[in-house]
Amino acid sequence: MTTTPNLDMDKNPAFNDEKQPGQLTLDELLANAPLATLPPDFKPMKPTLVDAPFNDPDWLFENKWDGYRAIAVINKHNTKLLSRNEVSFAKYYPIIDVLNTWPCNAVIDGEIVVMGNDGKTDFGALQNWESEKDSTLVYQVFDILWYEGRNLMGLPLKQRQAILKYIILPGNHIIRRSIPVPANGTVLFANAEKHGYEGIVAKRADSVYTPDKRSKAWLKIKVQRRQEVVIGGFTKNKSTIKPFSALLLGVYENNKLRFAGKVGTGFSIDLQTKMLQNFTQYITDTNPFDTEGTSQISPLNKRAPGETFTWLKPELICEVNFAEITKDGLLRQASFKGMRIDKQAIDVILETPKDIIETIAGEESKGSTSLSSDQPPATTFIPRGNDSATINFNGSELQFTHLNKIYWQQEMVTKRDMLNYYIAVAEHMLPHLYGRAMSLNRFPDGVGGPHFYQKDVTGRAPAWATTYAHDTAKGEHHNYIVGSDISSLLWMARQGCIEINPWLSRVNSPENPDHCVIDLDPDEHNTFDQVIEAALMVKRIADMLGIPSFPKTSGSTGIHIYIPLGGGYTYEQSQVLAKLIVSAVNKELPHFTTLERMTTSRHGKMYLDFLQNRPEATIAGVYSLRPKPGATVSMPLHWDEVKHGLKMRDFTIFNAIDRLKETGDLFKGVLNNGIDLLNTIQKAENLFGNH
Repeated sequence: MTTTPNLDMDKNPAFNDEKQPGQLTLDELLANAPLATLPPDFKPMKPTLVDAPFNDPDWLFENKWDGYRAIAVINKHNTKLLSRNEVSFAKYYPIIDVLNTWPCNAVIDGEIVVMGNDGKTDFGALQNWESEKDSTLVYQVFDILWYEGRNLMGLPLKQRQAILKYIILPGNHIIRRSIPVPANGTVLFANAEKHGYEGIVAKRADSVYTPDKRSKAWLKIKVQRRQEVVIGGFTKNKSTIKPFSALLLGVYENNKLRFAGKVGTGFSIDLQTKMLQNFTQYITDTNPFDTEGTSQISPLNKRAPGETFTWLKPELICEVNFAEITKDGLLRQASFKGMRIDKQAIDVILETPKDIIETIAGEESKGSTSLSSDQPPATTFIPRGNDSATINFNGSELQFTHLNKIYWQQEMVTKRDMLNYYIAVAEHMLPHLYGRAMSLNRFPDGVGGPHFYQKDVTGRAPAWATTYAHDTAKGEHHNYIVGSDISSLLWMARQGCIEINPWLSRVNSPENPDHCVIDLDPDEHNTFDQVIEAALMVKRIADMLGIPSFPKTSGSTGIHIYIPLGGGYTYEQSQVLAKLIVSAVNKELPHFTTLERMTTSRHGKMYLDFLQNRPEATIAGVYSLRPKPGATVSMPLHWDEVKHGLKMRDFTIFNAIDRLKETGDLFKGVLNNGIDLLNTIQKAENLFGNH
């Protein structure tokens, strides 16, 4: 006789997680969490979309709640409820009011939902939750990141879940714990289908919490096909009495908004009226969609008789259900579900489910190498667990020690994580290091400890390493290690070199830099928007001179701009060009920039540094980690990314590799043949005067 599994959560023992005999106490669970002050900000860990549910004893499964992801920071009865982009969710004050009564300080992660009496969530009701008479505002909590002076993100998920049991007691209707189900994902998925939930989330039971990273240790499986989309405009048919007929939808590809179809169902006339009132401030005459290659039969080009289009600035986001994606990349049978206020438009890309078998196999094979979510199988990473390891790279054997040492305390990033980052980024980074002498800045105890500079590696570098003998301007004789392959990169990182500092020239032509560098170095009184303004002024001047320029974040406080020289000129000539450009910038922006090198002479202004263009000088290399809060990365940028809202913490050890998969090496043009420097200097002197 065949029995049907009981899928109701309150009746099925599989969903019961009552305290078990021998369960650890709260103090015992916290014992392995390092002491840490409350970090200034948090970014949620993100799941990867896959195409099917599965069963696995090493995984936990939860309902995917249909609402707004929110981090709650509870500090001395003062709670901040923040979106994934740190936008305040103060409008959901009942949640904040309850959290303010908690007798502890903590940081928790969950989802704000509106839940009906039938237990279903209604995403559309979140906008006007106070008018939902038969629904309850609920904060479904599924993780805890920090508790009473201890950073919990490095603990396995199953331990963090056990801590949550002590923190969130049953019986509260507003703050609820999202209860995980061990092993049996297919049963929970069937339960989600039965009750009309959005889907489920699968999480490795031993996974650590990696902020701001889309990880394959967390997976989401959707019952319904859902997609976040940018609203680029709306249409109105001649005969309609509705405020508008359909929304024009888009997703970003390569930083361009691609048209993804229309949605004309799922909203009432009252809702449309409110939406149209909001639209008025975004109306523009410019079509926001990328029209290159758009066919004549595209809905953007083929309008019905009497149909009008109104374009909107691409800043508003909504969520839609859809049946399928056509071969032209359009969402078919889309239905509006609600507006989103917790994301930035530029982050909205088309989510395509990954194959579950390949995804799970990849996650299992690499263990918990948490910083490389989608690397080629041939890449060798340092496995978790032991505090030491010996691995062969390109025929060179490297021994690694103190792998579990925490290098960034607030972020719980270990020395192993740093090394695995450099393994993952090596293919993009090494062309920019090859043949260059390196100055080592060593942090043997991580970011919080002392550091020291080391140039001479005599007697320290391994036998297989390439070194460069050089007499410095001070008359000192040094043997520098030379960037040659992944082994030399990892040897430097092994020494505690969090950041990688290459020369601007190569050892086969040490007097001839490959690029001219302009370093925008802000004072503590400058804003990053001022750095952006200065960077855009550099680009404007470079464009006037007809030369290419390549920006990257410094990973600290400023922006570096590179101009390729091709190794055909001297440092002195490079410095002349840099000074001409920054002098022109200073003339345009005198109120907050300066050319004064001495800090005491800057008077709170941003230093436009052209003196980096000299022999033996180094600057943080492209893709280098920085010993700064957040484990930031010196990241190349598209010029259209250099705008208001850009932040240094947009690029960290947690998301840099995923970005590189999308962008490739934006800095490869820096290695091109280079400009005609002498002609450019002459042109600059004619335009800006001889400085």
